[in-house]
Amino acid sequence: MSNTPFWGAHILRLLNRTMRWQWVGFDGDEQQWTSQKPRIMAFWHGRQMMMPFVYLNIKKTLKTAPMTVLSSEHKDGRLMAAVLNRLGIKSIYGSSSHGGRAALFGMIRAAESGSHLAMTPDGPKGPVFEVKEGVIRMAQRSGSPIYPLGISFAWAWKFSKSWDSMLLPMPFSRAFVVMGKPIYVPRKLSKEQLEGYRGQLETALNKVTIDVDALIAVPGRA
Repeated sequence: MSNTPFWGAHILRLLNRTMRWQWVGFDGDEQQWTSQKPRIMAFWHGRQMMMPFVYLNIKKTLKTAPMTVLSSEHKDGRLMAAVLNRLGIKSIYGSSSHGGRAALFGMIRAAESGSHLAMTPDGPKGPVFEVKEGVIRMAQRSGSPIYPLGISFAWAWKFSKSWDSMLLPMPFSRAFVVMGKPIYVPRKLSKEQLEGYRGQLETALNKVTIDVDALIAVPGRA
C-alpha cells in the first residue's frame, strides 16, 4: 500500500478546498450534530467519495464527536480505510458477507464510547440502492438515529462500469448535500418491523439522492 493512503488523503483534502459546498437539511442543533449524541450517517456506496468531508467540514467550526466508519475487508475497502485514517476518521472492518457480526458489535461499542457512525448500506458489493439490514440492527442496538444523506456535484466523473456508478467530483465543482429526517429504530423489533424500517431507510435514501440530483439540475446552480 506504501504511500497511497497519504497521497489519497492529500488529494481529497486539496479537492475539498477547491469545492463550494451547499447544505440542505442541516438547520438547528439537532441537525448540526452539536449535542454530542452519536448518530449514524447512511449514504449510497456510489456517493461515498467525498462524504468524509460532510463530517470534517462541520467539525472545522462545530464541536462534535469522533467518527467511525464501517469498511469492507476487501482490498479497496482497506485502502479507503487507510485514507480515512489519514483524515482522522477511524474504521471497523466487516460486511454483510464477511465478519458482519463482529463488525456490528464493534460499531455498537464505538457508539457507546461516543462516536458517530457511518456506513453504506448497499455496500460493499451491492445490489445497488438496496439497504441491507445491518444498519437497522446497528441503530436498534446502539439507540442511535439514522440520518440519510445524499450528495451530488455540479461537475463530476461517473465510473459507469463500476457496480455502484461511483461519482468523483471535478476540481472547483459545487457540491450539494441533502440530509433527511432522522430514523429512530426501537429496541424491540419483530422480523416484519425490521423489514419495515429497512424499507423506510431505502425510501429515504432514494429520496435524498433524487432531491440532491434535482438541485444540480436547477439552472444557475453550477
